[in-house]
Amino acid sequence: MLAVVWLLAVGLWSGPVPGASLAYPNGLLAVECGLAVLLVLLAARRRLVPVTTYLFLWPGLIVISLLLVVMVARAISGGVPVEGSILWKYGEPMARGLLLYLAIAGRPRMVRVAIGSLLLGMLLPAGAAILQHLTGATRWYADLDGGWTSGIRFIAGDRAQGLTSYVNLTAALLAASLPYWITLPVCHVPPTRWLRIGLLLGGAMTMAALWYTNSRGAMVALVLVSCLSLTGLLRRRGLSIILAVGGFLLIAWPNTPWWALAGFIIALPLGILIWKKGRRHLLPLAAGLAMAGGLLAADAYILHYPLAWRVATTGMVDMARLDIYTAALHIIRENPWWGIGDLAVGERVIILPLLQGLPHTQRNVHNQYLQWAAAEGIPVGLGFTLLVLWSVVWCWRHALAGRTPLSQAIGWASAIGLTTLLVANLADADFWRIEGWGFFWSLLAVTAAIVRGEMSREAPCHALPDQL
Repeated sequence: MLAVVWLLAVGLWSGPVPGASLAYPNGLLAVECGLAVLLVLLAARRRLVPVTTYLFLWPGLIVISLLLVVMVARAISGGVPVEGSILWKYGEPMARGLLLYLAIAGRPRMVRVAIGSLLLGMLLPAGAAILQHLTGATRWYADLDGGWTSGIRFIAGDRAQGLTSYVNLTAALLAASLPYWITLPVCHVPPTRWLRIGLLLGGAMTMAALWYTNSRGAMVALVLVSCLSLTGLLRRRGLSIILAVGGFLLIAWPNTPWWALAGFIIALPLGILIWKKGRRHLLPLAAGLAMAGGLLAADAYILHYPLAWRVATTGMVDMARLDIYTAALHIIRENPWWGIGDLAVGERVIILPLLQGLPHTQRNVHNQYLQWAAAEGIPVGLGFTLLVLWSVVWCWRHALAGRTPLSQAIGWASAIGLTTLLVANLADADFWRIEGWGFFWSLLAVTAAIVRGEMSREAPCHALPDQL
């Protein structure tokens, strides 16, 4: 139990554990080995579900094997040394997911422990980001390349980084974790009102932390995926949700405090009127207007971070991304079958004029799917992309078929959260870091374990669409 708690509370995002660096979170290895030994002993006594019930085992092994073949072929053809760290960064989180699944599946007590640890693991980076914003810090370790092994030091800045290796990764993980705080109380999981209120407060805390990262990509991905999901679920409210997004942008874009304050004041009585008249399918419209006006007014009068600046499309970062994507496409055309390796991609990216001087952790193409294709070749890139897409499709299918409030809530949370992570990776390479890959496989493993144990217990539960 302690190993599961540790791997979900800290290992979920490969945080500052003893001996951790940005490439090798060695502090997790001892816990994983101990859990593996314990699982072998339990399997000998037939107290575990079979390994073969983990649906992602064989697809993951196939893609990792393909990666190894490509690395060897690249080394033979070009004399490039095999980058063992790549196998570690992609293989270790997948193995961790298998261990978590075996420890949780079919054991109701471990399911409760896993959910609590999962939420705690999501709350830690959010709390760190809020604390960093209040203290004026960007991060608490000395060197961006060295990570936590470089020592503790207060680094001032205007973007909260949380506890991961860079800001955009923190933002992506926070955006992907937000649906877990929302869908659980909506599905009446847990059953008590105060615990549900506590979960919603955790969601508010996560949203605030996401706001303090100033990362546009993750916020846009979350809004896009959430609106499309709700529109598909609630057809009567689909038009209202679309209007809510439009109202949000209409109020936020002018970037004037009085305009935002007026929108907030108008939205409140509008929401009350809609509720009394029984037109609850129009509530998203009022909520969208209230959120836009409230957030922008809070920014203007309290936080001093203009929303229009956050969603602007100008600046060095966007210009650099266009150059990076062009360079990545050139690399893919030159080496379509086995790529040139992560290190070589970083060397090619860093020579771009706009990117000179960036730290090692930024030397990727800021699009995970292009990163895979450029570094490991089109076959491996396609394999990894199909693997994560199939995993997320599996979450959506089981969310729709959820038979208990718990399995449905976890299914919807994982489907929306992991889809948000996939969309955010169109503008960043979060799976390139071991924290992002570990986050993905940990959430997927817990979801698979809970769904397997809950699917056969009760009749289908369709509470989520009705309650929303």
